[in-house]
Amino acid sequence: MIGFGVCVASAKRYEAFAYRGIERVRTQDPDLALIVVHDANSLPEGYNRILAEARSLARLDALVLCHEDTEITDPSFVAKVRQVLSDDQVAIAGVVGARGLTGIAWWEAEGYGRLVETRGALDFRCYEADVEMLDGCILVLSAWAVANLSFDEERYVGFHGYDADICFEARSQAKRVVVTQMDVVHHNRPGLGDREAFTAADAAFRAKWGLPEGQHSFPEGRCDGRSM
Repeated sequence: MIGFGVCVASAKRYEAFAYRGIERVRTQDPDLALIVVHDANSLPEGYNRILAEARSLARLDALVLCHEDTEITDPSFVAKVRQVLSDDQVAIAGVVGARGLTGIAWWEAEGYGRLVETRGALDFRCYEADVEMLDGCILVLSAWAVANLSFDEERYVGFHGYDADICFEARSQAKRVVVTQMDVVHHNRPGLGDREAFTAADAAFRAKWGLPEGQHSFPEGRCDGRSM
């Protein structure tokens, strides 16, 4: 069984994007579970509630965590999830990410993968790679990851940093974090969003993982505090 988890802030956006994509996946495999949280104080807190419920599911092979504005469009999504997780060393998979991080601004590092967004496509050409961090618009967790990982809701109290941190947690336990080619569309809102919250999450991430201090650029739409 593949589970899907979504934290919903806007029912309208969820129904238009994430839910529509999940229903598209249901045509590929009707044996799926959907866990929705409507009242999360933060993404880490909401995702931990989803993880707790997912751990009670029988025969769980994977858990897909996606933003309410992320739409799965891939007609082979289920097959691709099962293929990427056929390697039991893979803990988390996604569609875009990076190596050589100096903080949570992964777009400043060495990018991998491809993602269609509202303003166009992010295309880093290399679509299959081990990375340090994945963008949290969609995270595919293995059964091992569901059982052994959790989101750090004490350090990350909003909507930033949780994706980098969970990837670093997996890698700290000698597991792989990978980019793979799956078709999704991120219907994200334009604009910088909450720069102060992003900076705080970045500082927390750096302190936890021992990365040096630095400054980041904030390209249009990439730091969006309402991307949940």
